[in-house]
Amino acid sequence: MDVMESLRRQVLAAEARRTAEPADTPPPSASPAVPDPAAVLAKLSRSLRLTLDLEAHFDGALRALRAREVEAQHERRERRQRDGKQVVVQRREDAKERVMG
Repeated sequence: MDVMESLRRQVLAAEARRTAEPADTPPPSASPAVPDPAAVLAKLSRSLRLTLDLEAHFDGALRALRAREVEAQHERRERRQRDGKQVVVQRREDAKERVMG
């Protein structure tokens, strides 16, 4: 909320400067000193959304660690790799037997 309050103050100050200028002075082109409120709000919204998504991802990972799901996944992965290597070795041996006759 502090960011929104700061942005509001900047916008109000910029509007006050514009109204204080004499009428014969041409309006300045897009001034980099005064950010576009819509662009600032879009950046803020995106950063909050990404932060919340990241927090949810971490919460899920932490919950999985606590439930020991990660250990079970590692065991299953190791078993698949071990079984896969055994299948490859068996296929090679079968191919050798067919060739050797």
